[in-house]
Amino acid sequence: MRPPSVPWNAACLAWVAVLLTANASAELLPAIPPPDVRTLRMSADHRNGVIVLNWTDGTAPFSVARSESADFSAPTRLTYVTRNDRMSTVWDAVLDDGETYYYLVSDRNAAPTVYSIAATEGPGIHDGDTLVIDGVGFDDDCSRIAVYFPGGTSITPISCSRTRIEAQVRAETASRSIAVVSPTGGSRPAGQVKATGTRSHPKEAKPPQATLDLSLLARIEHELSLPSCGMDELDADQSQLDALGHFDQMPYLVAMATKHYSNDQSFLNVTAVGLVGNKGSPRARDVLRALYRDPDIPEGTRSHAATWLAAKFHDPTGLPTIKLRLMSKDTQARADALGDLSHVLNDDNVGLVLPLAADRDEYVLERFGILCDSIPEFRARVVPHLKNSMANASSRDAARIGFVLLLAGDSAGISQVRDFLLHYTGPTSSSDLYQITRWSRALTERGYTLGLDAAAHLLEIYLRTQRDGWFRFTVHTFSDYTSFGLRTSNSDTLNANTARLAIEWWGRNRERIFFDTTTKRFRIR
Repeated sequence: MRPPSVPWNAACLAWVAVLLTANASAELLPAIPPPDVRTLRMSADHRNGVIVLNWTDGTAPFSVARSESADFSAPTRLTYVTRNDRMSTVWDAVLDDGETYYYLVSDRNAAPTVYSIAATEGPGIHDGDTLVIDGVGFDDDCSRIAVYFPGGTSITPISCSRTRIEAQVRAETASRSIAVVSPTGGSRPAGQVKATGTRSHPKEAKPPQATLDLSLLARIEHELSLPSCGMDELDADQSQLDALGHFDQMPYLVAMATKHYSNDQSFLNVTAVGLVGNKGSPRARDVLRALYRDPDIPEGTRSHAATWLAAKFHDPTGLPTIKLRLMSKDTQARADALGDLSHVLNDDNVGLVLPLAADRDEYVLERFGILCDSIPEFRARVVPHLKNSMANASSRDAARIGFVLLLAGDSAGISQVRDFLLHYTGPTSSSDLYQITRWSRALTERGYTLGLDAAAHLLEIYLRTQRDGWFRFTVHTFSDYTSFGLRTSNSDTLNANTARLAIEWWGRNRERIFFDTTTKRFRIR
């Protein structure tokens, strides 16, 4: 890719006029206002072959479009790099392909803008045909969107997302100008839909591929929508698919993976990707690669393809998407991306995972420790870096890294963890106390007496402050992993007495206990 001399940073187009002719071609006449996202910056990551786009303003989710035309005037050359992204960083794997590209970022508050209109049925627009309207500023809820024909009527789309609308043409609306209305406003009229004829009945949908049986596709969708009992969900889905008879399943799974379902059926996209990946064949790998590289599939489907490529095939094709999820504000997304990257980790990308060893959320730290403990290759690449990084980290981050190492069975950071857990006196913020509680239980269930030391310290803080947001969880750590038999109650007086008894019990027995690896409990000698 040859970056343009002036980075393109228009956040949202106010309107794009579109003239749709009888053969479904389109001519764009853009009018570009000052952008809402004004901080877009572009850089090249030559090692990974991607362009990195960053911005600091606007409201998520964002959509990023790429075009070979500076005024976005050629819809057939416009590609969505990403849709409905929560992050303000996007990677685009087009570096060094010899082309010059321009980028356009739209946020949640973008006014409706039509980029292009196309018919799904080929040349000509007929009554009953489905129009695909691509743009930004739309909405995931079809009841909040209308495709408006000035001087005629408005119709509710049959399928919609923030960047795509599918609506059915009717005889009374054909040959009228189109405008889109959403919660963020209305677009300017976008040209004419010129009908080449009408039908008394809507035309039957064209199969996704010529060899597909639409009735069989509908049966597959129905069967995979049914709840499964007594089996792993993916195995159950595969059994339901096999029960439909002997046929080549792959084309139908591809059709489902790429189909734009309504919100209540969008799980079928992910299900289809999982069934493809679970086959584990070279053909399945190639299909997943093609799905990942298709910018028109739902973003969640694309991300799921990246996960399967990494986890099942150790294939780094989806690495740009995994990198983005590592920086997500969503805890589950970061933890899952960490798991994905563990399957394709090498010396070049090991630095991507290291910051998560000091993550602010205990769930990510625990996932990190489990990966170090269960995947020898991951441990061998990561643990030496973690030990080195503790020396230059803040005391709190050093404790987090030490906690990850302890979960991996390495005690190199135990002194940093002990200082944090046992020397904490306040202020008694809920987040800190919750963190200590989680660490205490996680270390206890792995056989570290430090976990119970921390639990006893928490009970001392409880007696001093009478704040009980973590109290029950801490007492249950004692009762679940030792022979201390008391539980909590609804009485503050009884709970205070239980806390004192637990502290006394631990003081008497600390030097006499050992961890039984069979029962996963501490026992008194």
